[in-house]
Amino acid sequence: MTDTPLRRFPELPRSLAGGGLLPLLRFFGPGAIIASVTIGSGETVFASRGGAIFGTALLWCFIGGGVMKFVQVYSAARFITLTGEHPMERWRLLPGPSGWAVWVLAVLTIACFPLWLSGLPKMLGGLVVWIGGLEDVEVWGDARLWGTLFVLAAITLTMVQSYGALERMQTIIVGVLL
Repeated sequence: MTDTPLRRFPELPRSLAGGGLLPLLRFFGPGAIIASVTIGSGETVFASRGGAIFGTALLWCFIGGGVMKFVQVYSAARFITLTGEHPMERWRLLPGPSGWAVWVLAVLTIACFPLWLSGLPKMLGGLVVWIGGLEDVEVWGDARLWGTLFVLAAITLTMVQSYGALERMQTIIVGVLL
């Protein structure tokens, strides 16, 4: 016998305990946000575009990136769920100067974000033009127009700054991607 105390978890709410798919869809919103982080543009656009350009030479990059992303998102979501604390709060406590890991990540993000923001909308615009067969259409065949529309949509969603709006949009996006 072990002396470890038995862990007790709270009972499920009635809406979840009953089972069935329809009642569970009400709880899909927060999961959609986590899912949208894991199945974003990196897997749907960058990997297929890289494969079209470089063949299988960079396959190891996409597989490695996917594995690392899985570990990061899974462990972060688990940590947040179990502790109620954001992982960056814990990173501040790493050995060395206080918050060094957070600052390194912030500097890398600020340095790389303009490059990413300039490439992704144009690539998504090109994808819309190609999928829609709009190459020969005067105005709508311009990938830059579609890229600008994507950026404006992102800015509009950011300006709304409401969790409800974010949850609805991410649920729609994840539904389309699935």
